[in-house]
Amino acid sequence: SSDDDDCIISYNEGPVGGVSVISYSTFNFEGGQIVGNKSTVISNYQHNVGGVYCETSNMNMSGNALVSLNRGIVGGISFYGYSNNDWGNLKIDGGRITQNTSLANSTNNLPDYACGGLYIRYYAKTTMTGGEITNNVGRFGGVCNVYYSTFTMNGGKISRNRCNYSHDRNSVAGVYNDYYFYMNGGEISYDYAQNDDKSEMQYGSAGVVTYGTFAMNG
Repeated sequence: SSDDDDCIISYNEGPVGGVSVISYSTFNFEGGQIVGNKSTVISNYQHNVGGVYCETSNMNMSGNALVSLNRGIVGGISFYGYSNNDWGNLKIDGGRITQNTSLANSTNNLPDYACGGLYIRYYAKTTMTGGEITNNVGRFGGVCNVYYSTFTMNGGKISRNRCNYSHDRNSVAGVYNDYYFYMNGGEISYDYAQNDDKSEMQYGSAGVVTYGTFAMNG
């Protein structure tokens, strides 16, 4: 961990392009950049990630930490939790997840994990108190919270993300939730749905789509 922006992981290519955090590890990301990495495997799996793949571990993001311009089935961060509360915890107190792109689209028909910004899955516990998730592109542009996971937003901003998949009414630019989403503060704004060729979309929502519990308190 460092608050020095000279720490850079950039332009790497592999099944996970940037960083893999595996099996009861802790990633303290307090500064630096994970930028321009690409997953070279385009299949329907949440671990084909451009930026960061974190599984059964904890991650703390703060300061000037930057995840940007990464590409994969999940562009920015894919966070895979664990049923034990000691692991599978993601805390976002600062930093930016921005301008990441999901490579899944209506042409290659791989939409299940097609998230541009932050994909949260399988008993993950995510708390966002600061930072920004902005300008990401995918079937789920900003945040996708699924499979028994809990996303608590106490602050920060989810903004200007784009949904580019028009063939499913679940598609959304801001936040998709199918378990627990508690919004106690922060901002979800200026997200939008638009095809890559700017043609009219059949489906696609801009702000929030929920099939689970969504509670706004504030």
